[in-house]
Amino acid sequence: MSKKLHILFLSDFVPSPRSGSAASQLYAYYIEGLRRRGYDVSFVALARAHERHLADDLLQQVTYRQVVPIAQDLFARMGRLVRRVIDPAEYALVHSSGLDSILLDVMRRQRFDLIHANHPWLVHAARRALRRLSNAVRPVLIGQVMDIITALRFQHIYSAPRAVRPLYLLSFARAAYCEFINYSLTDGLIVYNTKDAEVIKILLPNSNNVFVSPAWFDFIEEICDGYRERKGNKILFIGNFNDKRTKEGMAWFTDRVLPNLLQAINNLEVNLVGVKDKKSEDVFCTKEYIKCYGYQSHSDFLAFYDSASVLIFPLQFGRYSCHLKVLNAFARGLPVVMTSWANSGAEAVPGEEALVADTPEAFAECIIRLLRDPALAARIAEGGLRRIRREYPSPSVVLDSLEQAYQTAITQKEYRR
Repeated sequence: MSKKLHILFLSDFVPSPRSGSAASQLYAYYIEGLRRRGYDVSFVALARAHERHLADDLLQQVTYRQVVPIAQDLFARMGRLVRRVIDPAEYALVHSSGLDSILLDVMRRQRFDLIHANHPWLVHAARRALRRLSNAVRPVLIGQVMDIITALRFQHIYSAPRAVRPLYLLSFARAAYCEFINYSLTDGLIVYNTKDAEVIKILLPNSNNVFVSPAWFDFIEEICDGYRERKGNKILFIGNFNDKRTKEGMAWFTDRVLPNLLQAINNLEVNLVGVKDKKSEDVFCTKEYIKCYGYQSHSDFLAFYDSASVLIFPLQFGRYSCHLKVLNAFARGLPVVMTSWANSGAEAVPGEEALVADTPEAFAECIIRLLRDPALAARIAEGGLRRIRREYPSPSVVLDSLEQAYQTAITQKEYRR
């Protein structure tokens, strides 16, 4: 782009390279990478109490940044509860934080060419603010589809007890309406893969600007040359233990899978990386063969992957579109065992790029096979490596595709004017 653009990232997390959240790390990568390419970059972020200490991590990289604390006083909580009669919970949370008014004030003081918002409720807040600006200064609005929220709500219907399914059906209908009405009013949408792009185009047939931009991962510039046999019986799990889905998956593994492994494998070692609170440590790290670690530096993080024998992803519900742990494992030639829920985001070919199992017995058996059969471990690891090399022919592919999405959306909006 010949003109130096000013990009505003709008998120419901604080972007930081040292966060336990994959989305937070991804946005930090966007910000740092675009800054190196000559862009002015800013962010406005909703912040929960446990992440406010990250607010200054990108201070030297951004033109402007504002962190909006999520109010937890009684008045704010009551307001969100009342608002949930009208809107889904996420929209009520954003509304109670006054994000649209804050964003409007920021846009009156700073000139932005493009707003990049994650999730439909932040697109909604941006649209509310933009409506109060004159057409001459309205930036392009890009939405990033990190998860198709409607799909998650649909899963809730089938997992809920029959008596309360009508309530979940109502939640699904509200979420679908809010999600796609907001996405339909953006100037473009960014998704991680072609599968999500196809879903969006089915649900929004008139949406022409759906851009595929692959997810960044930690080792995008350190893809290994090939599989090397690993010693020991080390199982690795990486996760954000502030996420309910992480805790549920790990509880399933420790309670129902691990006993089967202990009967079959001697000298087993389980490393859990991302455990940052004492409560989680007290729950999951009570045995001598389970070791818990918090946030790691890049070199230590790399060492965990390279010393492990198997990466596990025992997700029990929901879906991760941004599956950095799996991409990192593929890049370092580490075989992966995960559930079908996890693979709905990873989209690995079962039996070729990863092993997929959903019962405790089958999940344990997959791990045992990889630990006992070096040839199988090598074949699965090489399958993951081929996938990474195919989808990431160059480390620049993430930022290149992001820039292309921006360029197309801006050009088309200028043409429509």
